[in-house]
Amino acid sequence: MPRLVVLDALGLAYRAYYAFIGRPLRNSRGENTSAIFGFGNMAMRFRREQKPDLWALAWDGPGPTFRHELYTEYKAHRPPMPDDLRSQLTPIEDLARAIGLPVIEKPGMEADDVMATLAHQGAAAGYEVVLITGDKDMLQVVGDHVRVLAPQGKGDDYLLMDPDAVRAKWAVGPEHIRDVLALMGDSSDNIPGVP
Repeated sequence: MPRLVVLDALGLAYRAYYAFIGRPLRNSRGENTSAIFGFGNMAMRFRREQKPDLWALAWDGPGPTFRHELYTEYKAHRPPMPDDLRSQLTPIEDLARAIGLPVIEKPGMEADDVMATLAHQGAAAGYEVVLITGDKDMLQVVGDHVRVLAPQGKGDDYLLMDPDAVRAKWAVGPEHIRDVLALMGDSSDNIPGVP
């Protein structure tokens, strides 16, 4: 079965940036390049290990999302992205394109939306889909042909989440993840749960 691998751009960029936070990598101009370096290494590792027939980098599109329109406090308390990480985003996109990794984004949509759409379309077209992300929201799209490769703590350790792994960790199947998350709320997105 052919394989489609979709990477969560910001998730991997943040992971790479903070992996070097104690001793950031710098270029000859003194600019932080940790996220660029770490992202490049991770992307090449995933290509080597996952052997995708197709792959893509899902990016948050510009502008507010429909979630912001539904709930004005959505992500309102998140601290701003560090400037020295923000300055690495365009080089990361450039690097992705240079290694043949298409960058996919849609205005008003988050990377999650792009990843879920590609997972649905890929599975329907007969691909085995692997989503590389630490975002628990993506567990709701796990199915017979869709898996999530989720980072585990610090380092290079990742766990492949299939429907059985989702059930083992959450005590519900992927089809009920959105219900559990709606009940729990999500402090990282500033979404209150059910009182």
